[in-house]
Amino acid sequence: MRFLDLLQETYSSVTAKKGRTILTILGIVIGITSVTAILTIGEAAQKSIKGDVESFGNNVLFIDLDPTKISDSGKNINGFTNENISAIKKISGVDTDNVYKLDSANYDIKYKRDDAIFNTVGLESNLQYQVKLEIDQGKFFTTEQERNAQKVAIIGPDVKDEFFKNETAIGKIIKINDTNFEVIGVTKKKQLSIQNFNNMIFMPITTMGNYLTGRNEALELWVYFKDGYDVTDLKDNIKQALFKSSGLKYDGIDYFKITSQDDAVQLTSNITSIFTSLLAAIAAISLLVSGIGIMNMMLRIVAERTKEIGLRKAVGATTFEISVQFLMESIALTLLGGIFGVGLGVLLSNLVIPLMNLKGLISINAIMIAFFVSSAIGIIFGFYPARRAAKMNPIDALRIE
Repeated sequence: MRFLDLLQETYSSVTAKKGRTILTILGIVIGITSVTAILTIGEAAQKSIKGDVESFGNNVLFIDLDPTKISDSGKNINGFTNENISAIKKISGVDTDNVYKLDSANYDIKYKRDDAIFNTVGLESNLQYQVKLEIDQGKFFTTEQERNAQKVAIIGPDVKDEFFKNETAIGKIIKINDTNFEVIGVTKKKQLSIQNFNNMIFMPITTMGNYLTGRNEALELWVYFKDGYDVTDLKDNIKQALFKSSGLKYDGIDYFKITSQDDAVQLTSNITSIFTSLLAAIAAISLLVSGIGIMNMMLRIVAERTKEIGLRKAVGATTFEISVQFLMESIALTLLGGIFGVGLGVLLSNLVIPLMNLKGLISINAIMIAFFVSSAIGIIFGFYPARRAAKMNPIDALRIE
């Protein structure tokens, strides 16, 4: 049988009973749509997370205290001190002009009769440029205001909408933990997949220590380093400097967590991959069910065309040709479902991705996997009906009425 004849026969069989064909491939469409959308969203999440972490600047280490290990050890460590920072700046490879302290906590914010809880962040003024915080109204606090611990605050757009919908926020006085602060700026909208800056309040870290937390130590450090230095060596050197400057002996417990950009990306990517794989596995169950439906339909087609099979074998059709004919019909059904499924999956994922604040994309990997899976289903679940048709005895087949 020529290939063109085979395609023509496949087309005629698939379109002979359109209603049955549509219902059969519907399961494939649903399954492929789910798999394509889940894999595309998962890939978009990983790329967005990587881009978000890299947006904080190149060559940065994030240093945090591990509160669980500190509380279990009974050590009195409240945060990172100026001695800690001085020790870090002496390490070869550290960019001494770009070592920053941060602190944050949730506080009750009040303005007139309105109140709400928002995350308040204390930071150094120059970190604004590393984080790429842009000001929409007013201005950011200055180094002098930070040095003098002035009670000023910069609010995110969500905070502005909460308290100042129909009025300007600049110059207004808000209460944070019952302490008055003057609003001097409003940031532009900035929401990443890993961090929403719109619902934050920013102030000098000195101000936060004096009026809110009551401590001079910071809970987090951002340490930028120069090109050409090994991250692992830098981590080890910083850890040693922190232990020594804190008056601690290393007893096998890491009180300090040091995370690089690659670590942060890898951790979040691993979590995303696990959830993506889990959801894709659940979606694959529908593909298994639809594969069984394909097999059932092909067995019915074989039964309906028994006399035709017998006649073809009687006039010289080989077992291989009969097998290929029915296998092609099975693959055609699944590929048809795969095409519609991929199209719907891409459409669905690119409707969902903006809602999750991710960057849209068309995942070639997801499309290739979807087509591979649909083809595999056609071959696997179409093989048995095809072999059954091919092994028919032509004489017995021709006797069937």
